[in-house]
Amino acid sequence: MPIGPKIHDVAPKRKRDWESEGKPAKKADTSLSPADTWREEHAITIHGPTSDYICPDPILSFKDTPFSTDIQTSLTKAGYTAPTPTQAQSWPIALTKQDMISVAKTGSGKTVGFLLPSFHHISKGKAGHHPRILVLAPTRELATQIEAEAKKFSRAKPYVRTTCVFGGAPKYNQIRQIEQGIDCLVACPGRLSDLITMKKVSLEAIEILVLDEADRMLDMGFEPQIRAIVENIPDQRQTLLFSATWPKAIQKLARAFLKNPVQVNMGNIDVLQANTDIVQSVDIIREDEKNDKLIELMNKIVKMEDPNNTDLTNHIKTIVFFRTKRSCDRLAQEYWQHGYAVGCLHGDMDQHQRTLTMNQFKQGTLKILFATDVAARGLDVKDVGIVINYDMPGGTNGIEDYIHRIGRTGRAGAKGKSFSFFTDADADCAKQLVEILTAAKQEVPKELVDLSFSSRRGRKSGGGRGRNFGGNRSGGRGGGRGRRW
Repeated sequence: MPIGPKIHDVAPKRKRDWESEGKPAKKADTSLSPADTWREEHAITIHGPTSDYICPDPILSFKDTPFSTDIQTSLTKAGYTAPTPTQAQSWPIALTKQDMISVAKTGSGKTVGFLLPSFHHISKGKAGHHPRILVLAPTRELATQIEAEAKKFSRAKPYVRTTCVFGGAPKYNQIRQIEQGIDCLVACPGRLSDLITMKKVSLEAIEILVLDEADRMLDMGFEPQIRAIVENIPDQRQTLLFSATWPKAIQKLARAFLKNPVQVNMGNIDVLQANTDIVQSVDIIREDEKNDKLIELMNKIVKMEDPNNTDLTNHIKTIVFFRTKRSCDRLAQEYWQHGYAVGCLHGDMDQHQRTLTMNQFKQGTLKILFATDVAARGLDVKDVGIVINYDMPGGTNGIEDYIHRIGRTGRAGAKGKSFSFFTDADADCAKQLVEILTAAKQEVPKELVDLSFSSRRGRKSGGGRGRNFGGNRSGGRGGGRGRRW
């Protein structure tokens, strides 16, 4: 359970004091302050470590931050115009050196939310040989994106040296960068555990520990590595934990690693919610209809912005999610051969291939990304217009993964669309999906409602149909089963 009362139970802080804890104030006025009103508008609640905790006011303008002139200039150059709600409320808390939990959806600006206060704090200390900031992230993609974001600001005075370590890449270069001396280390738990065992990195100087996408790290089985890593970090530190969800496992982790934290909740954390900027469509189909449906949908996407467009390499940026690496690879190859600008991303690819594919997708050289759930979180590509679930995510956390998948679009206030192919095999999550769609005021197919009351399986599959891709291309491999290109 969250710690302490909601923000409306306490008085807002009137005077900002960036370097000290909030102090008890006089009894709050019964009317809402401007800070309370702003939090209410953005569905933000605060849970303090004690009943008399006073939360700092949000920072609504970059000029009101204590960050250096160089940092503020870097924010402008990076295209930021004002703090996001997550940043606005996280910054003043983190700047007090208070431990903090932030529960917020992906795409809310949390990376800058923890980087800039951390850089601000360590810039006042003397640069040393060992890292003073450690950021743990679940995937290579997220870790490298955090590093890239850090380097937008780390070159501002005073300079913060940043490097990143992750599996799937040679250790030698990573070790060499660490040995040259760094201030901020971004790491995946597995590779960092290896380097600690090899005695190639010391965490004795860590002042700030950040756990990013903590729920995803636990889903991926990294809890033992995280606990082992934290044992090597001084107890006297600031710990910042960021998570998109707030299950019991994360609550347990927070109790173990954080001391008297302030918890910032964005929205209702007890209810799974989809971004209302995303129009969600769900098609109830048979498994053997998926290929036809994807072809039909891609033909529409090509012409969505321009009805006369026949260029298969120029259309709305799209991510298609698959459950298996094999399907992802096979269909990416078929679409590539027939003229689509498509890349593939899954866990069996080496880091060079993954980085190259992601860079090409971000730059728009590739307009379609066929991916497994390695792309479901942590990919900061702001102009993705459409997400397609060729396969619905499975497992215990399937519906959470669905929300994270479709959350690759509709980012930073933009609008997006998602299309999901739902079969009888997905019936176990039908009830939750109905709830998600209903809460987001989306159309709910009657067949999905029917499935939510039943666990029917094994709908008979029909025969294969001829498949006819759009565009002016022909030829290529037929792939059997009556496929026409």
